[in-house]
Amino acid sequence: MIHLADLIAATGARPQSRNIPERLSRFCRNARNASPGDLYVALDAEGQRRVEQALEAGASAALCETWTGSPDAPVLTVQNPNTAIRKYAQFAIRNFGTEIIAIAGGEPDAATTALLSKILSTRFDVFRTAKPIENSSDLWLSLGGLHPGHDLALIDLSDCRPEVLEDFANAVSPRVVLLPPNAKRGGESPLHADPVGTTLAGSVQPGGHIVVSATERAAAMLKDYEGRNLITSGIDSDSRISATCIRRCRDSMEFTLSVDGNRATAHLNTQVTSEPDSAIAAAAVAAALEMDVNEIASAISATRPTPETAADDGASASVHTVNADGPVWIKIDLRAVESNVRRILEVVGRDIQLFAVIKADGYGHGAQRIAAAALRGGASGFAVSRLSEVPNLRDAGITAPIIVLGHTPPAHARWAVSADCQPTVFDRRGVDSLRRAASSMGKRLPVHLKIDTGMGRLGATPEDAPGLAEYIVGSDSLELAGVMTHLGRAGESDKTHSKGQLAVFDRALTEIRSLGIDPGIVHAANTAAAVHIPESRYDMVRCGIAVYGLDPSLESPLPGGFSPAVTMSARVAQVKKLSAGTYVSYGSAGKLERDSTIAVVGAGYGDGFRRGPNSWGPVLVRGRKARVVGNVCMEMFMIDVTDIPGVKQGDEVVLIGTQSGETLSAYEAAHRVGTISYEIITQMLPRLRDDWQSST
Repeated sequence: MIHLADLIAATGARPQSRNIPERLSRFCRNARNASPGDLYVALDAEGQRRVEQALEAGASAALCETWTGSPDAPVLTVQNPNTAIRKYAQFAIRNFGTEIIAIAGGEPDAATTALLSKILSTRFDVFRTAKPIENSSDLWLSLGGLHPGHDLALIDLSDCRPEVLEDFANAVSPRVVLLPPNAKRGGESPLHADPVGTTLAGSVQPGGHIVVSATERAAAMLKDYEGRNLITSGIDSDSRISATCIRRCRDSMEFTLSVDGNRATAHLNTQVTSEPDSAIAAAAVAAALEMDVNEIASAISATRPTPETAADDGASASVHTVNADGPVWIKIDLRAVESNVRRILEVVGRDIQLFAVIKADGYGHGAQRIAAAALRGGASGFAVSRLSEVPNLRDAGITAPIIVLGHTPPAHARWAVSADCQPTVFDRRGVDSLRRAASSMGKRLPVHLKIDTGMGRLGATPEDAPGLAEYIVGSDSLELAGVMTHLGRAGESDKTHSKGQLAVFDRALTEIRSLGIDPGIVHAANTAAAVHIPESRYDMVRCGIAVYGLDPSLESPLPGGFSPAVTMSARVAQVKKLSAGTYVSYGSAGKLERDSTIAVVGAGYGDGFRRGPNSWGPVLVRGRKARVVGNVCMEMFMIDVTDIPGVKQGDEVVLIGTQSGETLSAYEAAHRVGTISYEIITQMLPRLRDDWQSST
């Protein structure tokens, strides 16, 4: 996505009319194939003659050297379009924070690039060029598809000429360069065999990585690239990344992947690539980006062949930035989720299981991706609220146990049996419906017995619970998988009520065991209890809010080491100067007390940016706090930027998250609005959840 303000800032382009869109989807050089959203670029004299043709074909705007046509045409002029697209690409890389991964040197192998994209996309938001780069124009035009949500850009330079490599190396400092093995040189990477390897290796940023095929010569020459890390990969070798014990089957191969001595078994579909060297080279890049051996092996094993077409046009293969090209977006840091899960296990102890609570679409973060990240962090299973949430996870390949915490109506009993989940029961009617359904389907269904110990919500009474447990274990089609309760006031500083609930729970457990019944997994703790009430941990904890890096309450904060996973941002749509006494927004709440500079922001209560009962409080722009002025509208709100110089159209405004060292938390926003952080994050951007893409 190309923002007009960014394009002008990077290139000095001069708009020839006011009819140019604020956002354009990509650069385009073919006038005949231009379509709405495209910015047609006239790179030479022939292209200059085709500007009108491109606009007639549907291009939303054009970039050229001169313009003498209609003064209303959406045209920008620059001194040199070729230089302009290069400057914009450099601007995008520098300002979006996207790290560059360059592939070159071996024989062109689309399979290596495709497999690498699949592996990296399990953790990162990846931009990938639609096809190998042939010339400098291709290179800089393709990078017009970058947007601020991209963590990595995968640039395939395997087909380009040496002068293009020089241009790339002079303009970009990649974090990783992959020099794949070349069959014509017996599998050796061209680190010193030709100018391609030398040029690219020399362009790697200090502290970056050069990934090569294992050869004694390559390792010996590491001193030529001081400050860079050489990562060797190979088959049956002592490389940092290697494949051993390769066993070929009809349509796949199995091998042991080793990353710095750590091992995991991987299964490579031979329709993805039939060459294990390609998979090991891709694995080495992933290892350079700190993915561990289990992540990499799992990603390789999960990759299936897909048609590789130019229609992708650099689109992200893993979208965990939702609506990145729109006026308001959220970004989910899955690495934070993974780290938070590990931190929970450190707090409660590794002998305690963690079931991550991912109800309400993962608290609004996207349940499928949160589940995958939580598993990487060490979660044993998941808890959801409704039966309807289970298929979404199973369809994503999640095989871990899933507890349904809410009520499963008798009419849904057969669905529960077939859904591969563990329902919660609390009365005989529910037990009977599940027992009959499981028996008729020839299945044995695990269930969890819930006891109400003082919250007044779902659950059997402590007096009825032992008899209900006996009734469950007496069935030939049900299994008592666990006994649980829920603590209603664990987030309060005074833990007296919670400990009273636990005492009631323990008495019920004692009675159940006195009947000779194994209660299965015993669990009671939510996040606040898991962190602050050690005796509540039993066999397993059910943590939700901590997975997303947020405090359960002011009175029961998380310990150090947790990070919020979500950032919510919007863009400035307009900046204007208004006089003292002017009313801003609906009603009379926004009267200005002084002459002010007001920025209009493209988000509102329709996006989860709450209007009331009280004000959201400040937001961040250019790293400083700005006050909301007047009432929040459905899709816009206004902020006072009088004391923040330089605010312009297109600037990012952070509603929740961090910008230039300043942080606004969901808890702070919730406290000001008059609600809880749980409600804030589960209601953010409901319209954009439909745009969420599952990983490919």
